[in-house]
Amino acid sequence: MKPQLLTIQNILHITGITKKTLHHYHKIGLLPPSYIADNGYRFYDRQTLATLQTILLFKEMGFSLTEIATMLPLSKAKQTDILIHQRQLLESKKQKLTTVIEQLDHYIEGTDISKLTLFDDSDTLSIEEQYELEAKLVYGDTKSIKNFKGI
Repeated sequence: MKPQLLTIQNILHITGITKKTLHHYHKIGLLPPSYIADNGYRFYDRQTLATLQTILLFKEMGFSLTEIATMLPLSKAKQTDILIHQRQLLESKKQKLTTVIEQLDHYIEGTDISKLTLFDDSDTLSIEEQYELEAKLVYGDTKSIKNFKGI
């Protein structure tokens, strides 16, 4: 029995991606068609469709097309290791976004910007520390600065 080939329209209908995306994946070598007819029409078998679905899944998980290209030929075990690491990264981003949203809510509610703790777990200095460094830069280590700081 001859395997059923899917047209570009079939693929677009099944996955919801655009023709431009499918052509791009072919152009960069990520997803070549299973068969190209003499008239240039591209056809895809079910295995290629499964590969496309894997590409779309990995893309949704935050991987670049370059990263996906290196992951596809790997064993399922190696892919799983990479996915476990990606999950940890996504969890970290999720926690950071939760903090950002909470701080945004505080700011909208009227909390002074210098009291926000948005930068507590980053390399960026707090707004209060930034103000202090700005004052030293502009005014130097003057008596006014020391009075302001209560020294």
